Amino acid sequence: MAARIAEVGKLWSDLDARRSSLGEAHTRLRAMLTEAEWNEALAASTRRPVSRKAPRDGIQKTRRAGLKPNAQAPGQGADG
Repeated sequence: MAARIAEVGKLWSDLDARRSSLGEAHTRLRAMLTEAEWNEALAASTRRPVSRKAPRDGIQKTRRAGLKPNAQAPGQGADG
């Protein structure tokens, strides 16, 4: 990575020198979207991502372990 930076320079080094407002682009984009599309875009920008590692509802273990969706993992049942 250091060699790449030495070759081309820091990618964002001149960002402050080339500032531009996004107000006009925002207004044009807003005009292109319906109210429902705009609301969905706003909701998507604030939605928290879900970890792929977190167990999904109804699945206790991976399918590789031989359990099917909604199956109880060993020791997780009413008797365990």
